Amino acid sequence: MKRRTFISASIASLAGCTTPQLRSESRSKPANSSSKTIDEATPIGSISGTWPTTHRTNARTANTPESPDLQLSWATAVSGSVTQPPSQPLLRKGILIQTQARTLYGLDPKTGEQLWKTNVPESTRIQTPPTTGESTVYVTLDDSVAAYDLHTGEENRKYTIPDNSTPVTAVLEAADDLFVGINQDGEGALARLTENSGTRVFKTAGIPRNLASNRNLIVVRTTSAIQAFSKAQGELVWIYHGVNGSHPGDVPLITNRFVVSGNGGGSVIVLNLSSGQVAWQAEIQGMHAFSPTKSDSRVFVSDSDGYLQVYSIETGNTAYKVKIPAEADIPGISAGNMDRSATLAGDSVLIPSSDGRLVTVKAANGRVKSSQRFRWRVASPPAIVDGVAFVSAPPRVYAFSA
Repeated sequence: MKRRTFISASIASLAGCTTPQLRSESRSKPANSSSKTIDEATPIGSISGTWPTTHRTNARTANTPESPDLQLSWATAVSGSVTQPPSQPLLRKGILIQTQARTLYGLDPKTGEQLWKTNVPESTRIQTPPTTGESTVYVTLDDSVAAYDLHTGEENRKYTIPDNSTPVTAVLEAADDLFVGINQDGEGALARLTENSGTRVFKTAGIPRNLASNRNLIVVRTTSAIQAFSKAQGELVWIYHGVNGSHPGDVPLITNRFVVSGNGGGSVIVLNLSSGQVAWQAEIQGMHAFSPTKSDSRVFVSDSDGYLQVYSIETGNTAYKVKIPAEADIPGISAGNMDRSATLAGDSVLIPSSDGRLVTVKAANGRVKSSQRFRWRVASPPAIVDGVAFVSAPPRVYAFSA
């Protein structure tokens, strides 16, 4: 049974319940970085931008032109176990969305006030991170896709999917269409959601793990292939079979000319967007388990060993490789379940470290600028809107601004 709760919270009341803990959360100081203790929370001014889906865009670019100043504005507690992969905070129409395994939260991004809270039915759980539409939050449940009102949290639609199927990817809102990857009796497929049901439209080679899209194509990363489908013609454009295995955080990145992903092991692969042919491939330090991000000329790849490796998008030449510093282990979400993808923000790259801190490095050369330690591990890369960084470190969501 869905339950919706409204609360009235001011910054003073937030401080009353969170400040004692926040004062013990200080920024550790690696070489050549600044260090500051978190003391007080203050409200944020106007926020007009959006971060509507995982890694910001359907192309999963995970970048924004503005670098945040990591000064705490607010912190709000959320309860429940964490979705896998963990849910990055999303922002649309002035509502910040954070999901746990059985609960959706709508927060005020300026103050952290909880505007609404919705529980999914007790017999099910949220399977993947959410996606937002113009006025809707889409979540995948055990056997269906549910749509909730962005401003109230009320369920307004549920999409059934083909028999004997389980939704296995986040929803992709592409133009006026909704797609979701499904596992149907051990076979992979892509389903289009219309009215109150889903219709299988593409068979996939392997079980879908993640979806991305641009104006013309839907790119599906499965356990054994990367495929591109034409949205207009409804047909397979190309398929690349050189992958073996996939990780929930390995979301393909689409640039103007390329698709960037991992091979399921120790390599990053870059495919020609129009043909699916390999443009270049490079071995990385550990396993490619996380989603890349990009600037105009570079692609930034994080790996399971805690390295950030940066390449020329065009040639694959290495710009630099840096080990993201890790110190003492931090409690919270299992380290193996963290999404340690990077977010590019102006001249900075923000990335969760292997011990659960949020590290900021200079995008040009990888020099560590700062390292923010929380009471609990950071679960996913931050969403950054209008220079404000929203960070999920369960059981709290944080906002940092100038």
